[in-house]
Amino acid sequence: MLIAGMTLLCAFFGLITLLILLIWSINPVYRLFILGMITIVFLGLSILGILWIIKKPQSTLLIHTQNQLEIDKIFLEGDK
Repeated sequence: MLIAGMTLLCAFFGLITLLILLIWSINPVYRLFILGMITIVFLGLSILGILWIIKKPQSTLLIHTQNQLEIDKIFLEGDK
């Protein structure tokens, strides 16, 4: 789990660095406009992601886990 977190953290910093280099390479006259456009794109993507998560059907993993815990509880209480 730690490796996955470190990988995501490094990927995040890499993408932010590329974004900074992209903004830095743009002509200073258009830099503020492009920065605003990038902000709008990221905001739009985050709103779409939120809507997708809300509309997505709930995972059944938690239900199966709760059922298995109930079975285990009954099994352990029967041993007493």
